[in-house]
Amino acid sequence: MKSIILKYGGLSGAMMALLMFCTVLVTKNGDFDKAEYIGFVGMVIAFSPIFFAILKFRKTIGVNSISFGNGLIIGLLMVVIAAVIYSLSWLVIYYYITPDFADKYSAYTVAKMKAAGESPAKISESIARMNDYKEKCKNPFYAFAITFCEPLLPGIILSLIASLILKRKAKV
Repeated sequence: MKSIILKYGGLSGAMMALLMFCTVLVTKNGDFDKAEYIGFVGMVIAFSPIFFAILKFRKTIGVNSISFGNGLIIGLLMVVIAAVIYSLSWLVIYYYITPDFADKYSAYTVAKMKAAGESPAKISESIARMNDYKEKCKNPFYAFAITFCEPLLPGIILSLIASLILKRKAKV
């Protein structure tokens, strides 16, 4: 079971890291809306190995049966592995490849708010929040923790769905 989780969890994390690097290329021209869309769809696609890992466990180790609980454990452990790889990749990108990411994103957000006609008070509040975030992200442990949490919800949901679809009782 451990080898299945490590292999497919690593694959999922590598897919997420690769898609994040591609997303960084999209944001080079300042198009953060497309980057958010690509990032979310990429996470869902990158978590597809959860389905295949549970299926492989069911066919090889589970002798064509697996409980919902075991499937969920496999999926959740894979999500943790993938989230760690994703977070470490983000640290490399954030600190070494695009160290000006926070400034560019802040400028983009402010410009978007001004174009939408937001009040100066709301814009100032948003700037203060973004500055606070930039200050906190100077600590790599904080940046890692925040980034680690990003893929958890889609990963948990996809683990639940895959576990429900693939559960099968042993034939007596």
